[in-house]
Order: sequence, then C-alpha cells, then structure tokens
Amino acid sequence: MLNSSDIFSTEEGVSEMKLVQLFENIKQHEAAILIIDEIDIISGRASTRKSKLDIRIFSVFLHLIDQLGKNGFIIGTTSRLHAIDPVFIRSGRLDMVVEIATKLPQQRYEILQIITKCNVYQQTRPL
Repeated sequence: MLNSSDIFSTEEGVSEMKLVQLFENIKQHEAAILIIDEIDIISGRASTRKSKLDIRIFSVFLHLIDQLGKNGFIIGTTSRLHAIDPVFIRSGRLDMVVEIATKLPQQRYEILQIITKCNVYQQTRPL
C-alpha cells in the first residue's frame, strides 16, 4: 500500500524515481496488487496541478500505468473522485469505479474479497 503523499520529495527527480522503482518492482512479480491511497493527489485534474513537480508526477504516473501490463493491478482510494483527471478512468488504466460508503472493517474486507475474486489474480497470501 502506498500513500500518494509519500511519493513527493523536494529533491529534483526523486519523486519520479520513486514511482519508476515502484512499478519496476511490480513488473518483477508474476502478479501484484498496488493500493494507492489518496490517488487523486497524483492523478488530479489539470486545474489542481499547480507546480512543475505535480505535472511531472502526473505524466510519469500515466506513462507507468500504460506500461504496466497484465501482471499489475492498481486499486486507488479517494474521497475526491471528482478531482481525478478523466484520462485515468478508462479501460487499461483505472477501469472501474466502485463507490464504497462508510462501512465497518469486516464489511470493507468482504467487499475487497468480492472485488478481487472477480479478477484473474490468485491470492498468494492472506489479505
């Protein structure tokens, strides 16, 4: 699990390298699920990208998703779906939007099991 804010660094190029290394790690596995909390921070609409770093992160993230292939599966969480740039929500990137109202922890776990059961990935270790 990755919190989007953990990607950002004040040093030039470090944020982009963190993303690249993360996706390279995913490619080394037969199957991997990456959960990105607050995904809207790195996939925000153009109006929310204020700095050059935000623009570079957006561009690198979009490119890495496109290159991911079948072995990686991304789940993004957000409370601000409206803030995600529509270019991310399409087939081959973030294919599906599932709205989950506030639930008890056991209910959330059951929902996650249902969603991942429909996927081609086998569970290799307990959630």
